[in-house]
Formats: sequence, C-alpha cells, structure tokens
Amino acid sequence: MLIVIEESNFILFLVFIIAIIIFAIIANYFSDKNMILRELKKSKRKSINNAKEGEYVKFVGKALHANKPLIAPLSGKECVYYHTLIEQQDDDGWEKYIEEKRPQDFFIQVNGELAIVKLANHYDFRKVHVVFDFNEETKSSLEHTPNIEKFIKKHNRHFQK
Repeated sequence: MLIVIEESNFILFLVFIIAIIIFAIIANYFSDKNMILRELKKSKRKSINNAKEGEYVKFVGKALHANKPLIAPLSGKECVYYHTLIEQQDDDGWEKYIEEKRPQDFFIQVNGELAIVKLANHYDFRKVHVVFDFNEETKSSLEHTPNIEKFIKKHNRHFQK
C-alpha cells in the first residue's frame, strides 16, 4: 500500500511538528526548576555571612526546623517540606488524584553558620531547589499502607479499585 501526501500538506504537517518541538524546548528551558538550576550552576558557594538577600547562592548543609517540624504524611519523617502526589490510572492513563505541598520556614546550617530560608509564602517556594530524600511508589490498591489510607481519608477521598 502506498500513501501519497501532497507536498503542501506535508509541508504544513512538518511545520506543525517543528512548532510543537520548539514550544516544548522553550517551555522546558523556562520552567521554574530549570531556571533555578541554571542560576545555581553559575553561582559559587559562599559562606552564609557573605550572601546577600535575594541573591542566588548555593548552600549545602543541614536543614534545621524554625518551628515545630512538619510530618510527611506517607513516610512519617520530620521535615521542612513535603510534596505528596497520589495519582490513579484509568483508561486514558494517569491522572492526579490528590496533591499536597507544604513548605515551612527553616534554618540551614553550614560550617557553624546559620541562615533562615523563608518558604511560608508558597510563591517564594518556587525559587528554591529541593533535594528529596524519600519516594514511595505503589503499584496497586493492594499495596496501600496505613499512612496512604490516612492521607486519602484526610482529603475526603476514598480508594478506587
């Protein structure tokens, strides 16, 4: 079987595909995460005492609670931030079922120096790159842990089997 495509239709199709690819590249390049990572890559590590407010700086240290610590709903770990996402699969693929993000202000300790990182305002949180230390995936409703069940009930949802 031979498929014949007129040249003008092929050119329009090709332009459409190229436009989609260009859009995806631009969207990825200007995503909050990638913009922060580029700035951090250009930034040099500084001591906390030499950092200026509003400046992009790299600190690698220990996060210390400024207030009562948050408790991550699935792991039960004390933390200064958590992002919990539960998705469910249907005939069309995966869709978001419940999502919860909770940041809080915290101190970061580096070589005996302390700085406060203010994240209580959720908009400011987009300016911070977080390294996660816990990830849990379950493959079916049979694997739901008590913490997952409690989290789903907290959001007035129920298991869909």
